This record gives sequence, structure tokens and C-alpha cells, in this order.
Amino acid sequence: MADHVRQQLVAATKTRLTGLVTTASRVFGFRVNPLQPAELPCLCVYSMGDAAQPLTIHSPIAYEREVDLHVVGYAAHNDTLDATLDQITFEVEEALGIPLTVDTKSIQLVYQGCAKTMDAGETQAGEIDITFKAQLANDGPTPGALS
Repeated sequence: MADHVRQQLVAATKTRLTGLVTTASRVFGFRVNPLQPAELPCLCVYSMGDAAQPLTIHSPIAYEREVDLHVVGYAAHNDTLDATLDQITFEVEEALGIPLTVDTKSIQLVYQGCAKTMDAGETQAGEIDITFKAQLANDGPTPGALS
């Protein structure tokens, strides 16, 4: 059984982002546990969901999904925090400017913007949430396959 198309998009994004200069192999999915200092700088990649519109009225219904994808960069609080977050953003935008392959289909992510948070928290890390949108189409009864 294939993963949901959103999960496949996240997996393809994580693969593409693994090996960037600043974050190296420290690319994770959604985190429940706090980041540890040894894991910084890093990226967390996840989807916050999608909005779907029917493309057909006949059975089986096909849907177009607009998926919200978040790539959140984390860096240690120090004198270079702002520059490190900007460098992470640069590397992520550059890597994701090239279409991804998801379920044999070419998917172009569309940059939506970013927002920094530099408050001292439990992780003692600043963060930058870089958001993208992706358009995915699938048949209703097959949420694991793109059409």
C-alpha cells in the first residue's frame, strides 16, 4: 500500500534537502520531542494538510489538492543566528526551485514566504518557517497515487 500523496511529497522533499551545506543530514519530519543542541542546525519538513477541489463530477471523482508544505530551519542561539537562518533559507529555496518527483510525476513547489522566530525557548534555537504550496491531483479512491 502506498503512502498518502502528502506523505510522498514530504518524503521527496526530505530526500531533496538531505545533504545541504548548512544542515547536512539533519533533516527530520514533524517533531514531538525537543531538538537537542547536537541536532542543530537542522530542518523539519511536514505538511499541515491540504485543500481539495473536485476535478470531475463522474465516478470516480478526481481531486486537485493544494498542499501546504513547511520546511522549518532551526539554528542555535548565538551571534550568527540571523545569518545562519538566512543561509538555511537560501539553500532550501535553491534546492526546492527544481521540481520534485512524486509517484513518477514532476511536482513544482511554489514558494509562499517565510517567518523567523528568535525567541529563546526550550531548545535555545531560532527558527525560520519556509512555506511552499504544491498542486497534486489524484482519483478519490486512490489517495496514494497521483493522476
